[in-house]
Amino acid sequence: MKEKSSLSQGDILNVISGFVEELRTELYNGHAVNIENFGVFSLSATTKGTEKKEDCLSENIQAIRICFRASNSIRPNLNPERRRIGSTLWTSMHS
Repeated sequence: MKEKSSLSQGDILNVISGFVEELRTELYNGHAVNIENFGVFSLSATTKGTEKKEDCLSENIQAIRICFRASNSIRPNLNPERRRIGSTLWTSMHS
């Protein structure tokens, strides 16, 4: 990345470190973090099941995971009928 910008390796590491700190803060405050044209970070929790909603307490949380959902702009085209190679979109034709 440093070869493609005017930033030094130290600058890049500082930006990433600051981003991770802010991401962690926002996630732990209950917010999803959307980075335009990249994706959305959010938290999910695994809990013990309860019969009544009033019994669903924080001590029932077994694990917390950071989830990432890629935006369409970086997600690979998973439709086998359509593929983009360079700037050309190829569509398979079946009879």
